[in-house]
Amino acid sequence: MEEQFYLLFAPLLLLIPAKQHLRACLALFACGALLQFWFREEQFDPVFVYTFSLNNFAVMLAGGVCFFLGRQLPERMLQSSMMLLLPLALLLIALLRTPLGLSENPAVDGMLDVAMMIACPMIVLWIASNQRSRYVAFLEYRPIAYLGTISYGFYIFHNFAQNPGRSRKFAALLHLTPSSHASMAVGLVFTFLVPLLLAHLSWRYFESPIWRLKERNFGRNAPAKPVTQQAL
Repeated sequence: MEEQFYLLFAPLLLLIPAKQHLRACLALFACGALLQFWFREEQFDPVFVYTFSLNNFAVMLAGGVCFFLGRQLPERMLQSSMMLLLPLALLLIALLRTPLGLSENPAVDGMLDVAMMIACPMIVLWIASNQRSRYVAFLEYRPIAYLGTISYGFYIFHNFAQNPGRSRKFAALLHLTPSSHASMAVGLVFTFLVPLLLAHLSWRYFESPIWRLKERNFGRNAPAKPVTQQAL
């Protein structure tokens, strides 16, 4: 997916002066954003739009832009609550675009995609700049921290959990209308809980034992193997 751009982008940053890195990030992000608009306008297949590499890479570039801005913006602005609430509001609207009827307009749909690209790294920037905030302390709450521990497994398994809200059998089981807001909402909960359960089982019975084995044998505190003399 994005790996092809890692191979291109890293040498690009080495070949251009450091003072041009921000412009490079902005230029490539603009390309990804414009392509996102075009894909929505031309009604490309949603799976293709979701998996298109440059668009996904643009999210990382937006993170790079936020890093540069974080070094230039005054500390007072970085600690402002609006720096968190504004991207959170954009992200919430983008996630609820279908129930709000905003996904029917391709232009608005594309704008919300770009807004989500910008909102996510802005939230990360705010968190990095406000480590003593009570909001950041909430991220250290045990269930949230555990979700971070199993997040990679969740990321992998969520690709296989499709929203069943459009299924007639699923809707009939819950006595709901297929594709209705209620059916899609319940299906959304389903697509969250199933990957969560699979990620937990994967960490408990597969990843964690391998991690402990690795730490025991190759960690910093692993006991040194005894040196045996070679027989003469």
